[in-house]
Amino acid sequence: MTACAAGRVDALCGQPYRLMDLPVMSELQDTLRTMGFVQLLLAFVFLTGYALALSSLTGALGRKRAGIVALLAALAFVATTQPWVHGVLLMVFAVAGLGLFMGTAWLLSRLFGLAAGRQQEPEITAAEPAGQVDSPLDYPSHALTPSHAEGTSTH
Repeated sequence: MTACAAGRVDALCGQPYRLMDLPVMSELQDTLRTMGFVQLLLAFVFLTGYALALSSLTGALGRKRAGIVALLAALAFVATTQPWVHGVLLMVFAVAGLGLFMGTAWLLSRLFGLAAGRQQEPEITAAEPAGQVDSPLDYPSHALTPSHAEGTSTH
C-alpha cells in the first residue's frame, strides 16, 4: 500500500497541505473540546493579566503585578492541561494572537493618523507658577455666597 492510498495528505500525493490536517492540530482541537471551567478561567486570567502587563493602564507596579499573575496563571494552565505540551502550545498561540492584534491596531492607528491626534500636556510658563491655587480669601465675600437661597433674593 502506498503512502497516498493510506490517507497521507501532503504535496507528494498531489493534495493541498493544510495546517488543520496535522495530527498535532487535531489533538490540540480535542484538548480544547475537553477543557473544564478551571482551565478556561486560568486562560482568561492569563490573557487579562498579559494585556494589563503590556498596557499603560496601570503604573509600573501594576504592570509588574499583572505580569506575575499572568505568568502564574499560564503555569497553572499548563499544569492542568493533559498533555502539558498542548497547554504550552495554546499559551504560545495566545501570545502570538495578542501580538498580532496589537500590531494590527498599531499599524491602523499609524495609517489613519490617530496617534498624531493625541493631546499633549500644556507647558507651564513663568506667568503660571506650578502648584499655585486660588484661595477663597482672594475672592470678595459676595462672590462666595449664593445669590438666590430658598426663594429669597439678595437684591
